[in-house]
Order: sequence, then structure tokens, then C-alpha cells
Amino acid sequence: MSILRKNRGLAMRLNVMTFNIHHGRGIDGKLDLDRIAETIHKADADLVGLNEVDRQFSKRSQYQDQMLALAERLGMEYAFGPTITIEQNKLGTKGEYGNGLLSRFPVTTCENHLFRPIKGIENRGVLHVTVNLKGLPVNVFVTHLSLYPPLHKQQTNHVLNRVKYCSSPVIILGDWNMSPYGKRWRKVTRYMQDVWDAKGTGNGATFPAQNPRSRIDYIFVSSHFCVEAVQVVNINREASDHLPVQAVLRINGTN
Repeated sequence: MSILRKNRGLAMRLNVMTFNIHHGRGIDGKLDLDRIAETIHKADADLVGLNEVDRQFSKRSQYQDQMLALAERLGMEYAFGPTITIEQNKLGTKGEYGNGLLSRFPVTTCENHLFRPIKGIENRGVLHVTVNLKGLPVNVFVTHLSLYPPLHKQQTNHVLNRVKYCSSPVIILGDWNMSPYGKRWRKVTRYMQDVWDAKGTGNGATFPAQNPRSRIDYIFVSSHFCVEAVQVVNINREASDHLPVQAVLRINGTN
């Protein structure tokens, strides 16, 4: 059971998670979305940013719509932003792969922005979703950045250009494929706070799941939020090649 439990009587608290699910295939090689759903359920998350999600993509995930399947299991709303599209898979339908958001709050808007592609390198993107938190619009961005340094720089700038002028609260969730305290991290934290830097204990490593050595999965939040707690979630460690990160946030000015 997660140690991060929110008081549901306090409407301005949020339990958020970022989770690269590796299309539901765990470190044991098994494809099992139930383990992903169980992790999210036990963590009691309100908002969950997901990376490496398949939507009728290929045989590797049995052509399942993973966003729909997880949303139905958890009773949550969802949004999806494809970064790779197969116009016709072997079943004759469109296959997609990308980022997603699960939400216990109503989804009011959803936009998917692809980054500038380079031939031969996997394209990435950022999903921008607005959720209605008791009448307050909250901007949630879900992204998964490239390992290739020149692209990573461009993609970081792209995300920041979308978030830094938002007037309402912002949460960024995702696999940034970067080390903390480096040049890119410092650029992001000019505008946003890294929840682990604010409240984390230990190194916050999430990858690889069986023996985490790298902190590459991040939750960044705007100054509208106070970070109350954060942890790497160790529920169902075998469910993906990444471990999720979870934080409890409070809207500044509320108790």
C-alpha cells in the first residue's frame, strides 16, 4: 500500500503519478495490464501520466487499446496522444503508440503536439490536457523526450514554450531521459519545481525497475502547488521496466 494517502475531504489536494508502462510488458517478459492497473489503484492516484502506451498498435500488446482498458479497470477518464501511427496494422485498423493521461477529474480539453521529426529517429510529442478540479482548470502535460541530445534540447524548448505562459496551474509528467541537475534540468526548473528536488529522500531512481540507478521520470509543477510528499512507488516492481513516481500536491492558499 502506498504511504502517500490524501485526505479526500480536502478538495485542493492532488495525488499525481508518472509511469512509463513499457506497453504493459514487465521485466519478467509478461504482458499484463492488470499489474499496471493494480499499481495505480493501490497508489490511489488522481492523475496519472503514462508513457509507452499502445493503442491497437501491434501483436506485442495483442492489439489492445491500452488507454481504454486501463480507464475501464480504474473508473477514470482518459486522454491519449499518439507519437507513432501505423495507418493499417495487420488487423487492418489504425495502430498508435504514445502518451496518455488517466484522470479522476473531468477532462475538458485535449491537444496533442508532435515534436519536429528526424528521419530514422523515433518521434516524440507532448500531450496537453486540461482537467477541471472543482472548477479550477489545471493544465497537465505528459511527454517522453528523446535520448538524442540535439533533439532533447529542441523538445525541452518546445515543452517549455507551451507551459511557461500558462496562467492556471501546470503539472508536467513523464520520462525525460535526462539526469537531474544537468543543463536541461536547470532550464526546466527556471519555470517549474521538480517535486523530488523539493521533498524527495534518496536518489529517486526509477530505471531499470529491477535495480534502479537512473532518475529519468519526473513530475514538475508550477508555483501554484506546494509539494507535500513524494516517493518512488514499489508496488508490483515487475510490472514495467520503469518504476512510477508519485507526489501529493496542495494548491497554494488552501489548507
